[in-house]
Amino acid sequence: MKKLAFVLIVALAACGDSKPKETVAPAATPEAAPVVVEKEVQSYFIGSGNEPGWNITMDASVKGTFPVVIVYDYGKETLHGELVKEGLVTNGKNNVASGEAKFSGTLKGSSSEETVLVSLISEECTDDAGKKHSHRCAVTVAGKKMTGCGDYVE
Repeated sequence: MKKLAFVLIVALAACGDSKPKETVAPAATPEAAPVVVEKEVQSYFIGSGNEPGWNITMDASVKGTFPVVIVYDYGKETLHGELVKEGLVTNGKNNVASGEAKFSGTLKGSSSEETVLVSLISEECTDDAGKKHSHRCAVTVAGKKMTGCGDYVE
């Protein structure tokens, strides 16, 4: 009976907090091997807009291209692939934070490929929910322009 009570207490304790726990590595010793942590590709820019509802997630450059996923038409359509940086209009300054970055390419959808143009403009933008963003963004798919707000991700 005591063993059963102990097992139940241990089982309940294990179910308590399902949040991941932080683990602390033992102090480094001269003979300990270094720990190598693989880092996932970080998002580079995330933006969205309404009418029709759409969003874009652009990842950091991989070999000169930017992996991207665009979901639009209220989630009915999804395009994915890679865009290339077309150019940078800097308003007299030499960094993307002070101007407009342009990207283009052909992205694949479930039944077709679409020509896409993306423009990220360094100008404060307030979305429909009242949240402020650092950039205005425009995404053009097959000639149809969608506008919204977004932020570079650090």
